[in-house]
Amino acid sequence: KASVNLERLRWLPDTARNEEFILVNIANFQLDYLSNMDTLLTARVIVGKKYHESPVFTSEMSYIVFSPYWNIPTSISRNEIIPKVLKDPEYLASKNMEVVNNSGKVVNPKNVDWSAKSFPYMIRQKPGNDNSLGLVKFIFPNKHSVYIHDTPARYLFAKEERAMSHGCIRIQNPQDFADILLRSDSSWNIEKIKDAMHQSNEQIVYLKKKIPVILVYLTFWADSEGQGHFREDVYERDQEVLAALRN
Repeated sequence: KASVNLERLRWLPDTARNEEFILVNIANFQLDYLSNMDTLLTARVIVGKKYHESPVFTSEMSYIVFSPYWNIPTSISRNEIIPKVLKDPEYLASKNMEVVNNSGKVVNPKNVDWSAKSFPYMIRQKPGNDNSLGLVKFIFPNKHSVYIHDTPARYLFAKEERAMSHGCIRIQNPQDFADILLRSDSSWNIEKIKDAMHQSNEQIVYLKKKIPVILVYLTFWADSEGQGHFREDVYERDQEVLAALRN
């Protein structure tokens, strides 16, 4: 465990030496917001399940989307949503979803050929308490299309092992995370944040300063007092790294 994770620490970018950054340890299901090595916020997170693994990479937190639409990925629309619509024509309405064309115009679902091979539309879920992204999402642009977001299924944070998403990172206390990201902007406070999270249309707020986001996968580390912490290798990656080190 120690040699494998020391090797992973060696891979960390120079960003990890910044005064301020957001660290997500996927194997620990935890997010930490660090400033001058002080932890300003710690939050439980849900990460990707075994066949939708959350990737390891670095990017920069750039903006927040309050009361977001969920633009459903094509793969989920094709494999999960469309089959349900074919069985139940009222499925979209029951899930607060709508169909839009390539121009972003809302289309009447009754005018859509749901059994056609091609599907030149996008399905999205409107803002609201039942939105799969919850009430806010946090964007750090990257090629993996991964971001941090709220979730209506907050009971899942009580579980010890939390690898159960499609790859994005779900955060337990999103309003606190938004509050700390916007703390340098005097026009925002926690009450305004809560109001922004309960709108009928999404609102984009750009951060005054971009903040590095580092996603890591550490199954062992030692804290400042030398105490070792072990975590399950939920993605079964340790053996591959160990074999590479031995070779």
